[in-house]
Amino acid sequence: LLKVASANNVRVKMIGDRRRFDQDIIDGINRLEQETKENTGLTFVIAVNYGGRDEIVRAVKHVMKDCQEQKILPEDMNEEVFNSYLDTASMPDPDLLIRTSGELRLSNYLLWQLAYTEIYVTDCLWPDFNMDELKNEFLIFAYEYYNQYVTNYQNSVDISPYLILPLSYIEFAEKEPYLFKLLFINDMDLNMTEAKDFYKEAGNEKKAQLFSETVGIDIEKAKVIFLDLFLYTHGIAVLTAAKKISFDRNHAEKMLMNLLTALIHQEKPDAPQR
Repeated sequence: LLKVASANNVRVKMIGDRRRFDQDIIDGINRLEQETKENTGLTFVIAVNYGGRDEIVRAVKHVMKDCQEQKILPEDMNEEVFNSYLDTASMPDPDLLIRTSGELRLSNYLLWQLAYTEIYVTDCLWPDFNMDELKNEFLIFAYEYYNQYVTNYQNSVDISPYLILPLSYIEFAEKEPYLFKLLFINDMDLNMTEAKDFYKEAGNEKKAQLFSETVGIDIEKAKVIFLDLFLYTHGIAVLTAAKKISFDRNHAEKMLMNLLTALIHQEKPDAPQR
């Protein structure tokens, strides 16, 4: 394991009560952690003889001992200090927990650290969980995260309802460029040889219907406008995610509104100016 970790720039950490092991095993664990601690790539955490409650109890005992020895005062205690007594000290809390086999429980795992972690439950059994399954589960989580981002954006800004989707799309590309590239470039489920193919992608038909009702144009014309608006927005978002252009919401809002007005007028010449 040490050779593999060193060859791949991996830092190895082990969590759990290692005191119950023979000394030669403890020495091996300590050596593995010591010799990989400067590695800057992935941190690989192995839970051995680990339980969340036990971790918290051991941390509390350590805190009480330090208080007795006056290394720390009770009034100095806060979440950050207590976190430093846990097995996972110096490691960030998990962003996502994937629970296999449809289990709806934490099973005494990282009880402190999972307080604000997103939990995704899959019916896939652990022996069958592979990289393809992991990618699929992560993409589902990432799409849910994006949809929540759009909802939060809608509730936090005062802009035309026509522009919620395009502006949030561009801003998401700026704020979360890696997720944007994964969702809307690398893994975009779109194989479009003609315009109607755009509406084979899940969700686009519903979005166009909502756009039609909001703008007040029949669905077929709205589909044409919605696709043109998406292609224009996608181009800006891609350049934004690649840091080729900077995002300015006021400028983007004006630019998109001018485009939208022109597209609506093209499809419906008698439509009022927006």
